[in-house]
Amino acid sequence: MIVVSDTTPLSELSKIDKLDLLQAVFGRVIIPQQVYAELTTGNHPAVLAVKSALWL
Repeated sequence: MIVVSDTTPLSELSKIDKLDLLQAVFGRVIIPQQVYAELTTGNHPAVLAVKSALWL
């Protein structure tokens, strides 16, 4: 199943180091470019997690 996500689930799961739960449940998750940009700028908790999640 392919899922499209917005910022909130990725942000909140990254805060508790559980971003991988999305991959376990859905396999592949697609995010819009704006969501990627929002999550990978500054010192957001998701910066490293999102950049290293090849399934995202």
